[in-house]
Amino acid sequence: MALTDKQIRFIDEFMLDMNGAAAYLRAGYNCNEATARANASRLLTNANISAEIAKRQHKLQEDAGISAKWVLENLKYVAERCMSPEPMMDKEGNIIEWRFDSSGANKALETIGKHLGMFTEKIEHSGKLTLSYEDQLAELTSDE
Repeated sequence: MALTDKQIRFIDEFMLDMNGAAAYLRAGYNCNEATARANASRLLTNANISAEIAKRQHKLQEDAGISAKWVLENLKYVAERCMSPEPMMDKEGNIIEWRFDSSGANKALETIGKHLGMFTEKIEHSGKLTLSYEDQLAELTSDE
């Protein structure tokens, strides 16, 4: 299915700042902010639109020479630079301590770790779990 002119304008606008609601309004859809958010979300799940956005993002990455390898290499460089100790000297030029940028190193290492899947987020669920009739019957008969 071909994209409409408004959908193409939406994609053009979305590529500017990756803001769906703003892109929806700038593309010429006339509505309020809440409706724009909902409709932009719907458009972004459209297979043709998401495929076109993915194609354009891939082209941008190629044109800029950016890849996952490039990002990881630069994050590694940042982490290594941030962890390089720098001498702190007193007035006479004596080294009194060594400092490094721990927050920059931690952020770079965290980003690398997330990319590699090293950290998992814990999700807690609350509420009552209800079993289907078949599951309840299976529980009852397994106790016998």
